[in-house]
Amino acid sequence: MARGVVSYLKGFVEKDSSMFLKSITHQSNSGSEVRFDYGSADQDLEALLKYLKMMGEYTEISEVHSVSRPAAVSGVLEESASGNGGQIKGYSVRELADDFLQDRLVAGKWKDEKTLQINVGRINAIVEIIGKDKIVGSLKKSDIVDVKKTLRQYPARRNLGHSASESLQVLMARDTYARISPNTAKAYFEICQSLIRFAYSNDDLEKDIARDIDFPAETLEEDEKHPFDPADLKAIVNGYMYTADYTGGKRQFLSAHFWVPLMAMYTGARLNELCQLGVADIQCEGDIWCFNITDEDEHQNLKRKSSKRKVPIHSQLLKFGFIEYWESRNKAVVGDASNTMLFEGLEYEKGSRWGRKVGRWYNGDGEAKANGYLDTVQIKNRGNKSFHSHRHTVIDLLRNAGVEEARIAAIVGHENASMTSNYGRGFNIQSLSKEIEKIRYDMDMEHVDYPRFLRMKDDFEPRQRRTHRVKRKQPIRKAKDAA
Repeated sequence: MARGVVSYLKGFVEKDSSMFLKSITHQSNSGSEVRFDYGSADQDLEALLKYLKMMGEYTEISEVHSVSRPAAVSGVLEESASGNGGQIKGYSVRELADDFLQDRLVAGKWKDEKTLQINVGRINAIVEIIGKDKIVGSLKKSDIVDVKKTLRQYPARRNLGHSASESLQVLMARDTYARISPNTAKAYFEICQSLIRFAYSNDDLEKDIARDIDFPAETLEEDEKHPFDPADLKAIVNGYMYTADYTGGKRQFLSAHFWVPLMAMYTGARLNELCQLGVADIQCEGDIWCFNITDEDEHQNLKRKSSKRKVPIHSQLLKFGFIEYWESRNKAVVGDASNTMLFEGLEYEKGSRWGRKVGRWYNGDGEAKANGYLDTVQIKNRGNKSFHSHRHTVIDLLRNAGVEEARIAAIVGHENASMTSNYGRGFNIQSLSKEIEKIRYDMDMEHVDYPRFLRMKDDFEPRQRRTHRVKRKQPIRKAKDAA
């Protein structure tokens, strides 16, 4: 493993009218040098640690040492500058990528951890395609055209499972893998263009060889995630979560694992919209139960203004025992202001908000190289399907059932270009309830049973965690009976 020195210039400190330089030395896997200088030692250190975390490097920090400015500062600065000036023979694409990432961080870009993680992954993909040891000064426009061609065929979830241990050439030669979407490929290529532009602006390239290359608009026709087909949906509801035939080791199951996919199947709501629901967001109007999807709470967020809405709860969710579950949570939160979420065990995070745990369990966790529920039940064409596919499935079902676009928009929270942002207020909950009942799946779901899930949950959780069992009540009550 190549081991270089990453010099971190922590700042200048004035003492007895002379300047001192404090530096931290890190043994890096990349072999390049990175310097952070926000003008604040605390900010510099925070940026360095975030950088190392994103790069997945083991951190070894040497002693902080001081040297007088006249003799040593210029030498340290020259050493640091050698990584991004293009003056050293053999300046590689990997070194360029490291310098580019450093530049983004120093400029205050990509502050959000999720954004940083995504862009680091994209940078690494570009480095893999071009070749980490390729000399930057030798790059030609044809190399960037090759990047563009490769990205159109680039594997989805590249660092997940067996794909992570295979070379890109071997994986792509097999031609049986799921590919990233055109929109994702375009985002990767924009990172490539920024990388090349950075090299050009620092005189490492004589021309901006990526400037005139772009992705034609027609490549974005299939950008959206694909809806699930009937075979996919049958596999989902017949997986271990709903048949209670999990055979793995001890693990924590969450009620959200059971309910959130079912709720998505019968609402078309986004992952975070469902995960951020509070107990108080399950409401009734007349005899109709509904989800109140809002951003009124401090940690509730919506994608756009039109996302704020009330969605009738489908009768199938009532048959599954959703109201009984809600009643159990409603009792549990009485008098506890810190425990008002509909689903226990979910945590708020800035990047993914409330949906992180469920999203990683359902879609897979690329960071941990772990497969998700959709992989476990063997959904085909996984690169084009995720939790968000439920949303597209619902929209297609409603359209095929003859529901007008404005009513679909009111149910799923879409922006409708032909209407004002207040369009959703024109449909009462009764009329929307009739429309949402048109969501129908032609498959047997009699086995979907929450109490059975709870028994599985108890069987596989550590003994200190015991589930409060929900007793099913028959018949299912109408909303006005519980008001």
